[in-house]
Amino acid sequence: MKLNKKGSLELSVNAIVVLIIALTILGLVIAFAVSKFTEVSNQITPQGPPTATATAEIPVQFPGGSNEITLSKTADSTMSVSVYNKEATDLSAGTITVSCAGGGTFAFTAPTTTISSGKTAMVPIKMSAGSNAVGIYACNIVFGTTTTTVSAPILITVK
Repeated sequence: MKLNKKGSLELSVNAIVVLIIALTILGLVIAFAVSKFTEVSNQITPQGPPTATATAEIPVQFPGGSNEITLSKTADSTMSVSVYNKEATDLSAGTITVSCAGGGTFAFTAPTTTISSGKTAMVPIKMSAGSNAVGIYACNIVFGTTTTTVSAPILITVK
């Protein structure tokens, strides 16, 4: 009985083609899974220190009780800030202005939050370093509009 050499060669070529296709699909599946896990992990913010409740003496409390935050140039950050309204009228804490010595410009956004006089509320803030250079910025954060505001100094480090 003779083996057909042409048939066995054809079987080998088919096996190699199937192997290449399988490896290509496996590579695509792995690349897709890695990109999705990276995307999800960038959205999850690590649980930091708790935020103390703001008072009339300290109307703005940042997580950990420190007025220092660190931002990444490549990703947005989020945190919850405790804000106390020491003014006689309602405070629109969703309106945030950040002014820095030396010209740093940061994007801080929050949902519309109205705080009654003498009350405290947690305000979730999304922060972006924007086009600022790596460095340390001495800033002032202001919650509210021109008529009713609460402010605090803040030191922003961009990494």
